[in-house]
Formats: sequence, C-alpha cells, structure tokens
Amino acid sequence: MHRVFSVTLLALLTSVTLGQSKPDREAQRDACVRSLSSFAADPALIKPPEFLEDFKGVTIEYFESGCFGDCPSFTLHIEHNKAIWNGHAFVRKKGRAEKQLSSSEFTAIVNAWIGAKMYAMRDDYCQPTCPDGTRTMITDVQNTSITLITPAYSKQVSECFTTTDGKPDNPKPPQEYYQFAHRLVQFAKSNHWL
Repeated sequence: MHRVFSVTLLALLTSVTLGQSKPDREAQRDACVRSLSSFAADPALIKPPEFLEDFKGVTIEYFESGCFGDCPSFTLHIEHNKAIWNGHAFVRKKGRAEKQLSSSEFTAIVNAWIGAKMYAMRDDYCQPTCPDGTRTMITDVQNTSITLITPAYSKQVSECFTTTDGKPDNPKPPQEYYQFAHRLVQFAKSNHWL
C-alpha cells in the first residue's frame, strides 16, 4: 500500500525558514507523533458523560472508509433496539441490512464504549495539530471513526494510524480504541455482514 506523509505549506515554510535539516524536521515530527498518541487527557481526571438509565437517544456509529486496496468500506449504526449496516466495498453484505437488538445487547455496547474511555480520547488522530502549530495529513490509508451521540453529548474519534519503515506517520489512539472497534467488527462478522 502506498503511504504518503504530507506537511502543510506553513510547516514546510517554517522548517525552511528556521534552517532545519531533514533529520531535525523528522525528529520534530517524531516528537509530535509521540506527544499526540494515546489519550488527550488522563482518563482518571475526566468524568464520563452522563446517560439516561435506559440509554434512550444514544447512538453509536462505526465507520471504515476503505482504501486504494481491498480494505472494507462500511458504516455500522447502532441504537437502542437495532443495528443498521450499510456495506460499500470488500464486505460480505453490500447495501443495507438491519438486525434487532435487545436492550441488554445495546447496554453492553454502550458500557464497552464507556469502559474504553472513548470520551477521553482526541477527536482527530488523522490530521492532528502539533504543539508547535504545524499540522500533518496522511493520505491513502484506511480511516476509521467511532461516534457516540446522545441528546446532550456527542463525541467522534477518528484514526488512520500508519507507519513507514516501522516508524509511526501519525499519532496512534490508545489500545482501547482498537479493542472497542474490534468488538464492533466482531458484531458485524457474527451477522455475516463483514
């Protein structure tokens, strides 16, 4: 898979203006990636959002964008009584499908979102702003996102983690992001959608 690391024009001009060598720019990028990986703030210091006891009005959506290869592309939308699938490419079920959910199944999914501390993660791991103000952009990789919406709260976390020669090109979300995403992928697989 072809991967490209792009830096904004402003960042390039800043690097050239400051006379930084290529190793200095790479070291600066690596430091930025390390500093923005993991949670946005210590989850122990952030209070999770409050939900109604029955999770009424809560939805969770998992999205995979696909890529220029054979990466799956789909959206999985989950609400209190059903899951709605919309498969686009490289999936078992293209188009729309629906499955009824019990309240205990939905409660378990929402509790897994809370347990993953998704509320403490950065919103965007794909085009982060470094502490020095530069922005990075990754292209030609699969993007995923997990969104939770309630009547009074919303949170979306986007990721597109990739590496070149074993070095991260962009920040990596905490492992809990991938564990929760895996749970949603397994749900789709169990319904023969993925």
